Amino acid sequence: MKYVEEINIGDCFVLNESHFIVTSDFKKDGKRLCIDLKTGFGIWIDPEESVKEIDIFTLDTNSNIIPIRERKQENPIYLENNQRIR
Repeated sequence: MKYVEEINIGDCFVLNESHFIVTSDFKKDGKRLCIDLKTGFGIWIDPEESVKEIDIFTLDTNSNIIPIRERKQENPIYLENNQRIR
C-alpha cells in the first residue's frame, strides 16, 4: 500500500474497487487528479489516501501480454546463474 502522494504520474492504483491512473494535475492542498479507467471521469483524491498500486497490461500484435508501463522491481529474484526471473 502507498499514499497517493507517493505514486508517480501515469501509474495506476485501486481505490474502493475502482482502477485509477494518476495525472500531473494537483491542487494547492495536495489533492491529485486521478482518472477512473472504467468511466473516464476524473476525481480529486487526497494525497494521504492509502491505495494499492497496480500494473495494467495490453496485448501486442502476437497476442503476448505486455505491461503498459514497467515498474522497477524492489527485490528482484535471481537464479544461480544470475538470470533474473522477477
